[in-house]
Amino acid sequence: MFKKILLLGVTVCTAAVNVRKSYVVSFHNSMDSDTMGTLLDSAGAIVERQLTCTRGVVASLPDSGHQFLQSIEGAKLLNLTETSGFHGQGNASKSMRTRRSKGGKGKGNGKGGACQCPSNPGYSLSPAQVTTLKNTIKANIDLEAGSYAGSRTDSIGELLRLVFHDAMSFDRHNTNGVLAGANGCINLMFFDNRGLQDSVTFLQGVQNNAGFEVSMADLVVIGGIAAIEAANGPTMPFRSGRLDTDCSCEPDFAPNPESDGARRGTSELRDSLVRRLGLSERDVAAIMGSHTVGRTQEQNIGFEGGWIPPPDRSTFNNLYYVVMFQRPWVKTTKASPHVAGQDLTEWRSPLESINAMMLNTDAAIGFEISNGCNIFGEDPLNFLATGGSDGNPAPFIPSPLVPCRIRGDKFGRAAQDFAADNNVWLAAYEEAFTKMTERTVPCWA
Repeated sequence: MFKKILLLGVTVCTAAVNVRKSYVVSFHNSMDSDTMGTLLDSAGAIVERQLTCTRGVVASLPDSGHQFLQSIEGAKLLNLTETSGFHGQGNASKSMRTRRSKGGKGKGNGKGGACQCPSNPGYSLSPAQVTTLKNTIKANIDLEAGSYAGSRTDSIGELLRLVFHDAMSFDRHNTNGVLAGANGCINLMFFDNRGLQDSVTFLQGVQNNAGFEVSMADLVVIGGIAAIEAANGPTMPFRSGRLDTDCSCEPDFAPNPESDGARRGTSELRDSLVRRLGLSERDVAAIMGSHTVGRTQEQNIGFEGGWIPPPDRSTFNNLYYVVMFQRPWVKTTKASPHVAGQDLTEWRSPLESINAMMLNTDAAIGFEISNGCNIFGEDPLNFLATGGSDGNPAPFIPSPLVPCRIRGDKFGRAAQDFAADNNVWLAAYEEAFTKMTERTVPCWA
């Protein structure tokens, strides 16, 4: 069902023939995901795939389910029986759902006609067009509270998050001729993509009003570059030509900070970003510095707070690494507000007023976190003793404190290099960003 697929993070997609009728089922923007999932489940829907950048799905329905959804205000149906493609065998199983909630990854089958690359793309942008698009996006960011995400910080952070999540469908060992990676497909049914709807909608508006052709795949990357520039960062190199694809069977390889591998150290990052995406350990450590801007919100995937103090969350520099090593971060756990029975780990600043935290995947690039430790970084300002709202220790400070060791491998050495020199990080970030946004499209000319 829709709700289970949100938790699983994968579109069920096979080639089995199904006697039920297939429909495009779309919902009004005011309807939340849980309600949509409940309605689809009540209708006996088998969700086959998410439509690109919409609140619609392709699903097979029995007659009774079709009649039920027709009676729901805010739901629309279009019969696709005559042009059927993939047909799902069934909803996500309970065992698969449990695996995802515990940190496993959903995987599409990496095959299928709708995802194949065109033989002759014939598409490009001129430098003047790229500049026009960047200026349009930066003008919106400059609206501050009037920007599309409601603040300068959130708009910058979400645009960069969008780039990363668009690229996370790529597996260099299993492309099968599929247009994967930076392909403009932001599958909003994936749990990890919660909260990206506003960014997608904003960029769709930019695309529709551009006055010239621009793919969503290119525009997502341009949006990230514009965000970096709006945050007083450098101009990233850009080449146009990325092509959009349908979201049918789009896989989900984004690093899960709550997987067993993430709790143990860097194996989650190695699987998603080194093995599949083809980045080096230094590239991974550099691209994680995107967290120097923006914040995460509990309403999305459950975590809450920024990675650095609030005044600096819209400035693109190496402060992410500086505070990683020069400020204390205490391990805390809380119940997920979205997945029953799942605990989330936040390494929180003991200075409560700044609402700052790091994820396991942040902590792991600089420190060994699998040895039972519960604090990393230094405490020169005595936040551990005075950071609580009443001037005493914050209530989540553990006892005893068990420090984490600084990593001595390629991840740790890179993170320390970046903390020591902003220019070193910016050069490494440019290289990693270019790899992530260009090498992930195997059929891009």
